[in-house]
Amino acid sequence: MSAIDKEKWNNEVTKNQLKNLNVKELIKNSFELRFGKGSKRYTFVIFTDPECPFCRRVEAEAVKSKLSQRYRVHIILYPLSFHKDARAMSYYILAGKTDKEKAQRFKETLAGSNAWEKFKPTAKQIQKFNQELATGSKAVGELGARGTPTFYDKNFNEVSRGSLLQK
Repeated sequence: MSAIDKEKWNNEVTKNQLKNLNVKELIKNSFELRFGKGSKRYTFVIFTDPECPFCRRVEAEAVKSKLSQRYRVHIILYPLSFHKDARAMSYYILAGKTDKEKAQRFKETLAGSNAWEKFKPTAKQIQKFNQELATGSKAVGELGARGTPTFYDKNFNEVSRGSLLQK
């Protein structure tokens, strides 16, 4: 088996293992953006960084295309190390008491709100949020995502932004 074949096989094994995971296990620490008539049958997982300009653009496109009325979307925050405010923004979003509040904070933050700057998490909150972010980071590594935003369907197949927004 060549090195390329071995790498392909390892990637396929990892994907197959992930496909066998219960979606709820992988996205346990995500929050759901679902409004309108989004269906359980069409579930998508999106890894995103709240400071990422591409993620912000996708959020604006998703609102225009009424994505959440057609799909159930789970957001997993993945703050990139080179975005200096992404972790603080993520803490603010994760501090929402309900998924609805988290979704609202997420949308506001990606739309440019600076409310996150006023949020001062406690040491206990930071520890909890870091654990939640670490779970997302682990999933990113296992799936081989190379940046944000990255989209997966409920079977953990990567989906292009264009196909997701046009369906």
